[in-house]
Amino acid sequence: MTKKKKEQKVTITQEDEAQARAVLEQYHTIAGKLRSSVDQEQEKAALSTVSSLTEAAQMALLKALSREHHTDAADVLNAIYELSPMKSIHKEARRSLIRLEEVRIYPQWEPSVERLSPIDEIRSAAIMEEANYPARFWKGYVTDSRDVGEVQLMLLWEQGKDYKDVRLLGFLLEFWHDGVKDFFTRIESKRSVERLVEQTSTNTDLVDCSLAKGRRLIEEALAVNKKYGTPIHKDFRLSLSLVNKLVLENPDIPDEEEEEEEFEEEIDDDEISAQLAPFAVVTGFIEAWASEEYDKAYNYLASDSRLREGLSQDEWVERREEWADEAEPEDLKPVFIHELEVKKSGIWLPNPFSRGATNTEKEVEAGWSIELADTIEEGQLPELPQETIFYKETGRHWFWTSYKLVDEPGGWRILDMVDEGKNAQTIAVAELRNRIKNHNKQIEEITRKHNPTDPDALQYIEKVLLHTALALYYDDALIKQDPHDDTTYYDAIGRTVLLRDVERRIAYLEELARQFPEKRGEALLQIGELQVDLSEKYDELEDEEERTEHFQELAEATLRESLTIEDSTVGRIALADLFLNIGDDEKLDEAEDELHHAQTLTSDNEELAIIECRLGSVATEREEYEAALSHYQRVEELDPAHGDTKYNLGSTQHKLGRTEEAIANLKQAIESDPQAIDAYAELFSVYLDANQVSMAREVLEEGIEAIPSTIELRLLLASTYIKENDLRGAEELVSEAEKIDPFDESVRMYRQVLTISKHLPPARKKKSKKR
Repeated sequence: MTKKKKEQKVTITQEDEAQARAVLEQYHTIAGKLRSSVDQEQEKAALSTVSSLTEAAQMALLKALSREHHTDAADVLNAIYELSPMKSIHKEARRSLIRLEEVRIYPQWEPSVERLSPIDEIRSAAIMEEANYPARFWKGYVTDSRDVGEVQLMLLWEQGKDYKDVRLLGFLLEFWHDGVKDFFTRIESKRSVERLVEQTSTNTDLVDCSLAKGRRLIEEALAVNKKYGTPIHKDFRLSLSLVNKLVLENPDIPDEEEEEEEFEEEIDDDEISAQLAPFAVVTGFIEAWASEEYDKAYNYLASDSRLREGLSQDEWVERREEWADEAEPEDLKPVFIHELEVKKSGIWLPNPFSRGATNTEKEVEAGWSIELADTIEEGQLPELPQETIFYKETGRHWFWTSYKLVDEPGGWRILDMVDEGKNAQTIAVAELRNRIKNHNKQIEEITRKHNPTDPDALQYIEKVLLHTALALYYDDALIKQDPHDDTTYYDAIGRTVLLRDVERRIAYLEELARQFPEKRGEALLQIGELQVDLSEKYDELEDEEERTEHFQELAEATLRESLTIEDSTVGRIALADLFLNIGDDEKLDEAEDELHHAQTLTSDNEELAIIECRLGSVATEREEYEAALSHYQRVEELDPAHGDTKYNLGSTQHKLGRTEEAIANLKQAIESDPQAIDAYAELFSVYLDANQVSMAREVLEEGIEAIPSTIELRLLLASTYIKENDLRGAEELVSEAEKIDPFDESVRMYRQVLTISKHLPPARKKKSKKR
């Protein structure tokens, strides 16, 4: 590896010092000239006495300016920082600005700078060529393999001078689990592309594909990525802005209703591929059945499957539709799927190698849950198992099943199903405890041998989750057989934390409260807090207002009942948090009352600090910022280590117009927690409101460096470039955000803003520094 050259230290002589002192005497005049400048040429002229100095003399001047506690000195330093062509001077000017910031001296003037890097020059030329020869769709091809769940897609555009070149986008799309599995893009000559198409067609059948159909295929694959949480191919993410422009967000793609109908028929085809692996057959069956796609579910069953009940497809479907009218199944959530024969585990993840064995029978087990309107009566449908546990407020039922598959001429199909959850309830208590113990040992062994940072950590995490899920189903059976052992409930509750299943955790806590009256108060408190979490979850979803309100009301009732058993500080704070989330004036009054009551129940400084912090939130919601500031200052007195204090102080001081104090506190918030996105965003707003655009951008750039995965800070920075009509600077940042999460709503919104902005006439703007 080539070593980085060390920066050469500049030696400053007495002569350099003398030259610097002579210019230092003029800095007020220079600052005045800068403020009266109307363009970059005049700004450079104002700095001519500085730029004419030697590098060493400029260094001496910068150090001297950093000791001048005046905004004029900050303005001159800012101009040098932006306009100097020398890297060493640029860096020293930044250091000097930071020294002035430490004594709360900030520049009040922003230079106008337009620097084009060589890359920007190339981009500019490319933009000019694109304007003269905009890409136009030429043709597309897709492999005739949709029935096996995977297609290759090629979309081609003519572009370049005289449209002699072709932009090729190539996709490998898998519709069962992997989504956008592979991607490439390149520019070729038409002759090269035609050879590629010819070579591809010799190995597989190609059919013509319109741009509209290509877009639908890509969107379907992306939906698969989102559904299963599988990563989108890296090269696709890197090229997302191009794919958006040419395909996904292209406003010129015509509506093709006839083709759309044909496409819908194609993707709704109930025929099942002969190439599906056993795990995919089981996954497909459960998903089709839970989605009320009973025609499709029927086709996953073997010709002599017991689950078909000897019925024709129409009869089988009709019976299930009648059942679904009453049961209203919805919202399938997979827990795990596991092919027993090859001992391959996963959390609803595929096993692409499971088809390698030559056995004519396979067995796959699965854990899953769905919401149903009614409790299950045994024997309703042969494929409907008995729930292992049930949460009445959402109607969610959890199941554990295994499936025997046979290899028929048309591929793997389900011959029979075993209700593993029901069978577990017949196992002796001692054996259940032994099986749970064995799963716990497996987890301990995995975590002892492997670290979360290991390259293959994901597969071991999957194994841990599998053993956790299976142990939890045995907990269900143990609770049914021995409901008076509270340790089983606590073990189960702990496992739901790892599996992130809030509803199931509440179900165990409710049973704990019923079985153990002495633990009811504690259990109700936890249930109430989790119901608050569910209300917040539903509040973020569309069309879930009714459930949001239901869980808010439920949480209030549960927490109030817990307080009748034990009047606790934690319970009062939890109730106040609920009222704060609702946020109307009446509930804010109730939140304040609960917090004042909580103050009477404790003398613990940490708890008192939490209460003061919540009182600060109440005052902030009412826009009573002086009162809020007083509460946050009290938090700092009670518990100096309280995590959000500096942020809360800075944010409130910003609202009160106390800029210097806000900056100081927000900087301390960032220093104590470099991952605090809100602190960077708030400090950015403070600088922006003070018209210190360069400092605002500097804060966001520091935040992005500290938190490389941040979308929010990139989009905030992009907003400053959009405001100045610097679309190239904004494009770079939005593209980076798209690589992190192409599904993020804010990212999509900024992409739309950029797309619209590019079609607007250019506005006169103040030029800004390139990022």
